[in-house]
Amino acid sequence: MAYEPFKEWDHLDIPAYLQPDPEHSYILCIRRGEDDGPHLTPEEEEHLMQKQVMETEGFDIDFKQFRCIFNYIPIDLDDNDLTMEPETTRELMDRLSRESLERYNEREFTLLKLPRKKM
Repeated sequence: MAYEPFKEWDHLDIPAYLQPDPEHSYILCIRRGEDDGPHLTPEEEEHLMQKQVMETEGFDIDFKQFRCIFNYIPIDLDDNDLTMEPETTRELMDRLSRESLERYNEREFTLLKLPRKKM
């Protein structure tokens, strides 16, 4: 069941792009060791990000491959600033992921499932 204010939304395809503010769009080694690869230009990273978003419809992005900051960002599941009690960010993302996958399965006639993990 869709969240009431957004019930008319079926799905939204948003292409990946670098953050427009150059001062905040490239943070060296924020997600990996300084010497870890791949060593890509911001343009190459943007292309790789777009490829991952398109191939997985945004479900599976390997953020360890990127140093640049995009409009797609990993979420800190232990930061509860995005939620309203009693729901935690971890619970919110679990719920939204499962609801999104359920709608995807209905639209694409698939039976994909997320693994059930302990919270």
